[in-house]
Amino acid sequence: MKNTLLYILIFISYALSSSVDVRIINTIQESGYNVLIDGELVLEELKSSESKPKPISVRNESIISILNNTELVYEGKLSFKSKAVYDIYISKSVDVDHGYEISLSSVALLPNVNLAANKPKSVSSELDFNVIETSPVTSRSGKYVPNDETRGILEVNQVANVQIIHNSPYPVVDIYVDESEALGDIPYRATTALIELPTTTVVGIAPANDTVIARFPFTLETDANYVVTASGIIGNSQTPFNLFASSLEVVAVDSNHFALKVFHGATDAPAVDIYANGNMLVENLGYSEYAGYVQVPVGDYTIDVTASGSNVSVASFAAPLTNLGGGTGIVFASGFLSPSANDSTFSLILTTPSGYSVELPSTPTALLTVAENSRIQPKVFALNQNYPNPFNPTTSISFDVFELSNISLNIYDLNGRLIKNLMSGNLSQGTYSIDWNGKNANGASVAGGVYLYSITSNNSTVVKKMSLIK
Repeated sequence: MKNTLLYILIFISYALSSSVDVRIINTIQESGYNVLIDGELVLEELKSSESKPKPISVRNESIISILNNTELVYEGKLSFKSKAVYDIYISKSVDVDHGYEISLSSVALLPNVNLAANKPKSVSSELDFNVIETSPVTSRSGKYVPNDETRGILEVNQVANVQIIHNSPYPVVDIYVDESEALGDIPYRATTALIELPTTTVVGIAPANDTVIARFPFTLETDANYVVTASGIIGNSQTPFNLFASSLEVVAVDSNHFALKVFHGATDAPAVDIYANGNMLVENLGYSEYAGYVQVPVGDYTIDVTASGSNVSVASFAAPLTNLGGGTGIVFASGFLSPSANDSTFSLILTTPSGYSVELPSTPTALLTVAENSRIQPKVFALNQNYPNPFNPTTSISFDVFELSNISLNIYDLNGRLIKNLMSGNLSQGTYSIDWNGKNANGASVAGGVYLYSITSNNSTVVKKMSLIK
């Protein structure tokens, strides 16, 4: 009896020491699967929305079976060399011989782990599973870093291509994919080339060599191209840190054009208009928004940024696109319009799908900002009555600046609620005129009535009234 008990304890000890933890993730949206390990049902009707089930303890040498309803579609042997946590993905890809093919893939989540698995034998000629070997390595910090071949990203058949932009001041960050570090020590304003991600994935962001502080689930289309921009400020309730995704194109309509997409990532800037060589390129782009692609003829451009509805340039940048015909790029606004001592100044940065990026240099504006007929420079700070008044739907607001000043021009309702900021930024001495089109910050037309408009210059504020008739 004692020997029998001893054998049982030895067996239990051996079983526990020879086990691994696995999480099984279904990435196929239209199907649910029953999963058995060594003949025991461990997951029932596993759907793709259940992206991160709890880890299941299995033996190093295990038989895994997958059923579609009651039909066995796969049964095979998995062999794990080291104790670790593994993610096993059920995915689908296009197969030229069979139409659709299901594949089974896995990646280890801990350092110094190797996965060796026999290629399972399919029970159906039209359904084939493949466990792909991965070889994680560790960085000097001891954190998981993928090798160059796998780049820490699960090698599944169902992947999308993603460019990542780090536009959140200021920390250097590590980027995780499904809890594994995929990219390390990414500095502020850095961009990546297109990298492959599983179509169902969780992207995590961590300060360099620290723990993950935010996780963002994504569901992507197979073989599609995306740009994901990290923007916002950590700990800021008004513009919190977030990831913003959009589609990405890799070629222009032809070799004579450049496809340009703009992202507004300056947290303290109002909605803006973007001009190229004095012509409107993008209108009323708000913070955290992407503008759709614009096909611009190749050439060298002066890019002017104005408050939405204004023709006064807040900042101007040179964008040489002469030699980029047929290509595409993202221009993202970065930094602060009104930076403090430790803040980065407002800038535009151009990046292409190859990962190339350049901060566009400042240049003189292509817009007319100072009244040409102003022969005498203003001697005082003044806000003039808008014209026409009453108006419908557009009116012009002119003002005088007698010295270099930080100017803010705003529209309010009679209750003092901000309707729209028409411009914020530094202006030199001169007479300026800004149009208001009767729309609020969201681009919606406001109701008829009396409105206040105010201008602030350093410590001085002037307020006037105007009437919108409908």
